[in-house]
Amino acid sequence: MSRTLSTLALIGGLVALAFAVRWVAAGPEPGAAPPGRPPYVLPVTLGTVESGTLAPRATLTGSVQSSERAQLGFRLPGRVATLEARTGDRVAAGATMARLEDDDQRVALERARATLALAERELGLAEAGEREEVRLRLAAELDQRRAEADLAASEVKRNSELLGKNVIAQSTYDALVAQEKAARARVAAAEQDLARAESGARPEELAIARAEVDLRRADVDIAQNELAKTVLRAPFEAHVVAKLASLGESVAAGTPVFDLIDLTRREVALEVPSAIAARLRPGGLAVLRLDEAPEFRLEVPIDAVVAAADVASRNFQALVRLGPSADPEVVLKPGLFVRAEVDLAPIEGAALVPEDALRVVEAGTIVVRAVAGEGEGAPALVAEWVPVRVLGTEDGRAAVEPLQGSLQAGDRVVLTGVDLAFPGVPLMVPGQAGGERAP
Repeated sequence: MSRTLSTLALIGGLVALAFAVRWVAAGPEPGAAPPGRPPYVLPVTLGTVESGTLAPRATLTGSVQSSERAQLGFRLPGRVATLEARTGDRVAAGATMARLEDDDQRVALERARATLALAERELGLAEAGEREEVRLRLAAELDQRRAEADLAASEVKRNSELLGKNVIAQSTYDALVAQEKAARARVAAAEQDLARAESGARPEELAIARAEVDLRRADVDIAQNELAKTVLRAPFEAHVVAKLASLGESVAAGTPVFDLIDLTRREVALEVPSAIAARLRPGGLAVLRLDEAPEFRLEVPIDAVVAAADVASRNFQALVRLGPSADPEVVLKPGLFVRAEVDLAPIEGAALVPEDALRVVEAGTIVVRAVAGEGEGAPALVAEWVPVRVLGTEDGRAAVEPLQGSLQAGDRVVLTGVDLAFPGVPLMVPGQAGGERAP
């Protein structure tokens, strides 16, 4: 760039020198020149400022990525027993990728199932109550206790008469009364045993037995989950990018074993400068191209524009999501650099200038306006810098907004020679004499 500018400066200087020699040879003595008149002019071509609507396009850059990418690892530590996928394989959702040694987990599951079976049997016994033969035995015992009680009552009644006749001692009678009370107590106990056998377990006992079954079922679920953790499955249909572990290797929980990527859920992330972010609309078209494949061209809509800018770059991000039908041959692979031409919102009532009129200087972008010289003997046209902000470009035209001064429709701006046009430099257009004022 610096070499080009130097060359242009040399050519411009030589042209200016030639015009200066011509002007000196044809004109009066140097001392007779009007005060302040420059000894040369800068040859330029001019364009015209227009006012209208510009539908600009912008070229953005970005990269292809997958919205679904995962590094899979086991959820518990162990030794790798099998690896059932290789780098480059395509795997279905739910496919087994690898297994850990699972002897401990299988033993724990069998123990939990056995404990559950025992609890279920105990609950069944509690719900069923006593067996029929037990109830019959208890009923017979009750009859026996009642007969014993009746016999004891008869003995008390008979001996009460003998006590009144002083035939037996008081102590003998008291012993018989005590035996009757004991017999009645045995009857009451037998009645309770029979009633318990006929009614079954108490509600509290049944609740405890059922809770024990629920607890053992939870233990089985836990053991099954622990066993399932020894199997690594693909969470989605994917391609294996890399195999990261070896057979027989001891791995910690979460250590990556496979790197998977879903090529059916690709997206292109485009970097959007803040200057155009407000005019980039979701739904607008983007034409994607690859430097590595110049013949490739894909026209797709923009799905989303991220609302917040990146803190470091101050750029926004636009996302183009690629469905399976958008690029069926998967030319756009994750990691590729992409260029995208995107449509921006139209700019209405803007000042439009040819793109050749734009010049970038240290302070920013400018256009050089050709204005009439002022004062007696002044050049017909002189250069004036106008700092501008470029709002957009399309088909060789740029919509600009002046940052200082004004830029109106009909104003003339320098095209050829703009890089050498500094403020106050006399300008000459084709067909106009160097020192003559424009008609």
